[in-house]
Formats: sequence, C-alpha cells, structure tokens
Amino acid sequence: MRLFWVFLGVWVMRKVRRALLSIVLAAGMLFPLLGQVVAVQDTAPAVPRIYVHGYQATPLYAYYHSKVSNKRLNVSTDQLAQAIKKALPKTLFAVATAQWTKAVDACVDVTDNVFSAIATDADGESLNPNITTRPSDDPTFRLMKEQPYYNFRYDYRLDPLKSADQLAEYIDAVKAGNYCDKVALLAHSAGGTVVMSYLAKYGNASVDGLVLMNAAHNGLDFVGQGFAGKIGLDPATLAAFMANDSLQGSLIYSLYEKLRGTGLEDTALRTVDHILKNAGDDLMRRAILPYFATSPMVWAFVPDEYYEAAKRYVFGNDKAQYAKLITRIDDYHYTVQVRTAQLLTELNKTGAKVAIIASYGAVAFPVTQDVTKTGDMLIDLAHASSGATVAKRGETLGENYRQQVLDGHNHLSPDGLIDASGAVLPEQTWFLKNNNHEDILSNKMTDWLLTGKRARTVFDNEEYPQFLTRSSRYFKRYLPTLADTVPRLEEKRGAQ
Repeated sequence: MRLFWVFLGVWVMRKVRRALLSIVLAAGMLFPLLGQVVAVQDTAPAVPRIYVHGYQATPLYAYYHSKVSNKRLNVSTDQLAQAIKKALPKTLFAVATAQWTKAVDACVDVTDNVFSAIATDADGESLNPNITTRPSDDPTFRLMKEQPYYNFRYDYRLDPLKSADQLAEYIDAVKAGNYCDKVALLAHSAGGTVVMSYLAKYGNASVDGLVLMNAAHNGLDFVGQGFAGKIGLDPATLAAFMANDSLQGSLIYSLYEKLRGTGLEDTALRTVDHILKNAGDDLMRRAILPYFATSPMVWAFVPDEYYEAAKRYVFGNDKAQYAKLITRIDDYHYTVQVRTAQLLTELNKTGAKVAIIASYGAVAFPVTQDVTKTGDMLIDLAHASSGATVAKRGETLGENYRQQVLDGHNHLSPDGLIDASGAVLPEQTWFLKNNNHEDILSNKMTDWLLTGKRARTVFDNEEYPQFLTRSSRYFKRYLPTLADTVPRLEEKRGAQ
C-alpha cells in the first residue's frame, strides 16, 4: 500500500511539473505579444491612402496610352530657355529704343511658344479637348502590404470642383477595392484645393485622415498680387531666391542656370526689369493673363484678400465674355476657399486624423511688389498654416510680442518668427524650417500622423514637436525643447 502512494506521488509531481512548464512556456510566448500590444495601443488599423498631387505634378498628354510613346505637354526648361533666347535680341532692341509695345510683343512670342499647347478658353475649359493625364492608380489593385497607397491624378489647369467630382468617384472605387468605409488623404500644394473642394461638395464621411503638406487651400500671395496688377522684380530678392540650394533641379533654377551658361542672365533680368517698370501692365495683360487667367485652378490660388480686386483688374469691362469662367471661379472661391477653416474644423470634430504641415525659410517668388512674406518660395506661411501669425521676411515678431491665444500651451517658435496659436488647428499644425515647397514629408511622419486612434498633436511625440528644422535630407528637432519654451509662455502670461 505504501508503494502505491509513492507511485501516486511521483505521478502527481510529474503532472504538476509538466503543467508548470506549460505555463512558463505559454508566458514566454505571451509576454512578447503583450509587449507588442502595449507598443501599438495608440495605433489604429491602417486605411488606404490617396495622394493628391500638386500643380504640374501630373503630366499632361496630347494623347495617352499605356503601351505607346506619349507626347508630354508640360513646360520644359529647354523649351522655355530656347524661347527666351530667340526673343531676346528683338526684346533688347525694343527696350533700348524705348519701344515698349514691341518689347511686350517679344514677350508674347515667348508665352505663345511655351504655353499655347496647354491653354484654356474663356470658359475655363481646355482649348484642346483631347488633352488628358495618365490614369490614377488602379483602385482595385491591392498590393500585399499593410498600407495600400494610391495616386490620384487630375488636370491641374481645370476647375478644382470638377476634379473633386473625379476624386469622389475614385474614393468610392478605392473603398470598394479595399472593402473599407474610409480612406486617408494626403494633399500637396494644389492638391489642397481639390481635397477642400471634395469636402465642400461631398462631406467628410469617407475621410479617416487628412494631411495637408505645403497646401494651397488658402491661396498663394504672389498669385493674388500678380492678378491684382501688383507685379515687380527686385534683382536683390531674385538673387537671394536663386541662391536657395533647394531650388536645384527645379524648372526655374534650370532655366536660370541655362541663361547663366549663355552669359545672358544679367541682360535678361535687366530687360525684364525695364519692361516691368515701363510696360508692366501691358505685359501682364498680353503675355501672362491670356495663359493663366482663364485657368480655374490658377484662380483658386488667389487669396481672399486679393480676389475681388483681381477680378476687376483681369476682367475689367469684359465680364460678359468671361461670364461662365467668373461663375465657375466664384463658386470655388465662395463655397470652398473662404470656408477652409470651417471645413477643417468640421472634419476634425468627426475624430478624423487631421494634420497641417507648412514649410518656411525660403525667399518668396520675387515677381511682385511686396516680397516680405515668409514662406516656402511659393506659398506664404500664414496661408499654408491656415491662420498662424508670421513675421515679415528679415524680421521677428519682437521681444515684447505676446502669444495671441493663451491656451496653456506654447505656440511661439524659438526663432521668433511664428505664433501658431491663431491657426485654425494650432495643436495639429507643424512648421518645418529651411524646407522648400517641393520637399514633402517622409513616410515615417505621415505614418505616425495617420495611424493614431485619434488626431496626433504637436505635444504627442518628442520626435515631432511643433517647430522642426531641416538639415540635409533629414528633419531634426528644432531646439529649445517644449520644457524650455513652456516657462516662457508662463512668464509672458504673468506679465500681462
């Protein structure tokens, strides 16, 4: 009997030991998984992303077919440089003899040569009805990746509201192809006008997240000034503009280098300066406006503060001729652009992951009378950020400046140039210093912005504070840290 109890004890001990071993092994497998759960608890399942490109980012074609060679119609550096070189002798003679009408005639020859193929008519439609773009990415093609990503392509000359109709169809197709209810939108430059048009016409029910990157949804100051007749050329500002290393590879930089290579740089600039001073209005009306003032997209770039003055300057007494175009651009301006703050606020209230990214540190495009705006070369920072207060170029807000909205957080940039507190979404607006218009975010930051369970804020991640700077090809923290700057806000509040 004693032997029986011995064997029973041994058998029980073996069972217990096996059970304990199983528990240890299970724990060993479970703890890493728990660690992963903890690590991703602030993330939500990925939804398809649709990238809406900027102006001229999508090539135009006289005819497009995937299996044949296609003629691209976008303006090329060589084409523009050759046209200028050809017209320069005629222009120089006219300037030297003060024949300003003939000087403008030569400039018209340049714009005719370069832009006629992609011109729009008095109604804002393409003169060539056969012009098309490469199709958007196939919305039914699902890559075996965690994050489906699609490029939406549109005709950048035409009405953003019309492009919004196409975007709405594309969003529905992407949702169907991915068996989901929502998508995330990333909009760069002119893409911001298309996305805002979509929100205005179709609402925000299908939008899980939106990142605006150097977006033109509130317009471009230099376009507004130009359309209002306030054009000019400051050689010193132009030199500073062209000295920006980030311009390398761009159309304007390539053109500038080609002119320098022929020794015509200074001559061309002096010639343009003389024409602007003596026949600027004629140049604008005959050489520039015929190719840009009938483009609804370019009108979408006119900020609200210039809009009505721009219409008076451009259309004058010819409103009947441009009646359809005026109706079209008014529709965009008064149902979309002046409502961008409202549209963003409404989207944010749904719980969508909204973020605004605005770059600065580059000299503004120097073709207007006022070149004091701070921005990314093309879009001034106040417009790109949807309402931040920004110091003029070469100045700061001042030592005695106080943050406009005291919300318990610091929104003053360490360099003294920006007060983000007045922006429409101050907690969700980031500023990238020394970054130009065409340099957009890496996937790492957009992944972080769009994969949260809620909208990310500028205080959520030490790697992405509100104010960053660009060094080489990488974004780095722009010191001082949040801990350094919050006491500054408290000191200012106590002083008030």
